[in-house]
Amino acid sequence: MISRCDGAGACKSEIPSACNGYACDGTTRCRTSCTAESDCAAGYSCEASKCTPKAAKCGEGGSTVITPDGKETPCGNYRCRGGACVETCTVTADDCVGGYLCDNGKCVPASAAPTADEGGCGFTGQPADARGLFAILGLVLVTARRRLRT
Repeated sequence: MISRCDGAGACKSEIPSACNGYACDGTTRCRTSCTAESDCAAGYSCEASKCTPKAAKCGEGGSTVITPDGKETPCGNYRCRGGACVETCTVTADDCVGGYLCDNGKCVPASAAPTADEGGCGFTGQPADARGLFAILGLVLVTARRRLRT
């Protein structure tokens, strides 16, 4: 006969389990720590000597979700955060997988992202190019002013 815990630390054969995620120790008490999965109740896993509820987590690389039963599901163009696939992206590409950019809340292939020349305001040069141009323009104006004074 399998013993079940009563939630107060005692095991009874006819009372359902309630040991805060721990299994019975085989006698009359609930376990209070774990060293293996078998020390935990169903739906819990042993992590750092504690039985914690199994939850979905992100897979290696952050582009899949792994459910508590071990099933791995891809997130498509989006990243996994906190055990779930992100469903929209922000202005940055942090919510998109590699090779994808955020465009209007959706992760699209980088090659399909709109360019700055699609009718809106934009700047296509590098910021360092603009600073260099303004520095040269400033030198020209200072030189011209000096020549006018002499």
